[in-house]
Amino acid sequence: MKIKITFTLFLTVAVLITRCKKESVDSIQCDTTGWIPDSIRYSNTVAPILSQHCTGCHNSTIMQGNVNLSGYDNAKKYADNDLLLGTMAHLKHYKKMPNDGTKVSHDKICKVKFWIDNGALNN
Repeated sequence: MKIKITFTLFLTVAVLITRCKKESVDSIQCDTTGWIPDSIRYSNTVAPILSQHCTGCHNSTIMQGNVNLSGYDNAKKYADNDLLLGTMAHLKHYKKMPNDGTKVSHDKICKVKFWIDNGALNN
């Protein structure tokens, strides 16, 4: 009886851990055929996307949720820990952003992911 209870408890914990795991940013599927890293840059691609969708609420003055995405250094910090992509792509167990519920287009998410996957350079 004790073994059965222990096994049931183990199985329950394993299921809960699996269900609570964050969805990986690697699950974002993008067709980047023909894209070159020099064409997707922080200055001409990523910064304008963040400006349009993020920095209205997440800048050095407002910082909602204590998040500042203005400037390369701030954006890179969130790119490095997957929070930028996880929230933009509305992945499981990430806070969905923008807060109004309108998801950033898949094309823009793919551009940010491509930039990150290619080193998230300050260019």
